[in-house]
Amino acid sequence: MNAYYEKAVCPKSSGAVFLAVCRGKASEGLDFADKNGRGVVITGLPFPPRMDPRVVLKMQFLDEMKGKNAGQGLSGNTWYKQQASRAVNQAIGRVIRHRQDYGAIFLCDHRFANTDTKAQLPSWVRPYVKTYDNFGHVVRDVSQFFRVVQKIPPLDLDDLPVIKKLISHLVSKKDQW
Repeated sequence: MNAYYEKAVCPKSSGAVFLAVCRGKASEGLDFADKNGRGVVITGLPFPPRMDPRVVLKMQFLDEMKGKNAGQGLSGNTWYKQQASRAVNQAIGRVIRHRQDYGAIFLCDHRFANTDTKAQLPSWVRPYVKTYDNFGHVVRDVSQFFRVVQKIPPLDLDDLPVIKKLISHLVSKKDQW
């Protein structure tokens, strides 16, 4: 991992690529904030192995509990779908680590266009999900995104009280414009 981190931030390097699978060793505990990670590509929905005995038992247990509680609670199928959503959201969170961080998130599966699947994404991601029919448009938009975001100076959080005061002042003067 140290070699990756060094290559990712080295000024003489054109970057680095780190490949991993959801639910693997890299899905937890590693920090890809800032220049350590500017993109994540998610291919498919990372469901747990359907025939894993633990998965089968968990789903059966939840279905039985839902039946005993007059339909209240989580069904096994709903839990199964949530596990895939949780893995996707965790992968997204590997790249966007704080408010000033940025990166591209590529959701490469037609099911992400589905309203129910999209609803499982973090609320701060949903408004920015775009569906493309042409890969050239993806390259164009991502290139433009990175060109623009790299020109924006980082916000100094110590300046927030001053910024809030300025906004408050401007709002109070809006009738004078």
